[in-house]
Amino acid sequence: MKKYLLTSIGRTATLSLATYLDSLDGVQSFHEKEKSDVPILFLSQLSEYSLFVTNYFTQRNASIENKENSVYIEVNPYFRFLSPSLLEPLDWQKIFLIRHPKTYLESVFQRKLYTENDVLLNQIPNNTDPAIKNWPHWTRFQKLCWYYMKVHDHILSSNTKFFKFEEITTDSTSLKQLLQALSIDVTSVTNFTLPKVNKAADNAIKNKLREAVKGNFKSSKKLVWSDLSKEELATYENLCKPIAEKIGYVL
Repeated sequence: MKKYLLTSIGRTATLSLATYLDSLDGVQSFHEKEKSDVPILFLSQLSEYSLFVTNYFTQRNASIENKENSVYIEVNPYFRFLSPSLLEPLDWQKIFLIRHPKTYLESVFQRKLYTENDVLLNQIPNNTDPAIKNWPHWTRFQKLCWYYMKVHDHILSSNTKFFKFEEITTDSTSLKQLLQALSIDVTSVTNFTLPKVNKAADNAIKNKLREAVKGNFKSSKKLVWSDLSKEELATYENLCKPIAEKIGYVL
């Protein structure tokens, strides 16, 4: 059985993709377990927790070894920082989904990342990162810019194969290429269009209800580029644009 970890920075149609992949003959796909997988986002990026990661995928191997499928795909953005070298001894391969910085920032800005209500164990700069000096003073937008740069720099430095969100969601040829990279026989596939599976609206309603119960009536605001300060725009120019151009986006 061929085994793949399909991961991303988030906001890249992973749920739609997992649903689509699981519908294909000979393919089994598993999507993240949301909050129960949250610690993975933190632990999988630290070398001292390599045994934790190895045990996770060893257990996954044991649970799927008797499945009557030729391809198994774990679609899990929480493993975005996982080194491919940890997967190779277990016969897993890692593939990443990327997204244009502008649309990513617009999408993630309406979520809880780097807010007071954020329950995730987020990535922050270490002591050797120049960003650590500015971190206490940066706005949330600037922190998101740094995070975008950090994730995509990891992709390039680890030589991880990647595909663009914009292409696989709109172009059947690009989706077919992704399937081929996942060892899926495309000659038996008749549909190369991802289903529209989006829980954003449902989650927004649930979050508002939770906030109302807690007495917090603040709602997520949309990102308005014209409202950003010169410093925020400079951060976008300095952090997001160079790495986005390196991974193939025309800005």
